[in-house]
Amino acid sequence: LLCSKFSIKKLVVGEDFKIGSFQAQAGPKRLQEIFLQKNLKTKVVVALAVSDANNEIISSSKIRDLILKGSLKVVQSMLGSSYQLDLGLTPSQSFGGELLINKEDINQLLPLNGVFDGYWEICNLDCIIKIDEKSVIISPYPSSLEKIRFLRVVQERGNN
Repeated sequence: LLCSKFSIKKLVVGEDFKIGSFQAQAGPKRLQEIFLQKNLKTKVVVALAVSDANNEIISSSKIRDLILKGSLKVVQSMLGSSYQLDLGLTPSQSFGGELLINKEDINQLLPLNGVFDGYWEICNLDCIIKIDEKSVIISPYPSSLEKIRFLRVVQERGNN
């Protein structure tokens, strides 16, 4: 569905990648066969496993767990860059120099509730990101910022 809707040319997966229910799981080879049967030109590429300094495999599952825990410095070391939120199509409201977003409107994984240092990439401005049960509040939110896009979530506030 994603490959046909978005014209994905290449899908990079790990060698242990699986998709589908337990009974109908498909690995990289079977997934490529399915794409060919459906006349999709998406190529499945199996990436080599990458290990961290402790010789542990870096996996998307491990990165997701670390994001949820708020271990963003570790995530940054694994990704090679800060974790980013793409807020380009996210409904939001600005008031008093802050940006308010309903948590349920954000389609990306968020860390646990807390206060985080952030960075507006589009205008090179540091900010504070407050995440609670229902919302994400980002301040400052410059009124000159016409469209929001990438917000870097650097680290939990106070954890330098």
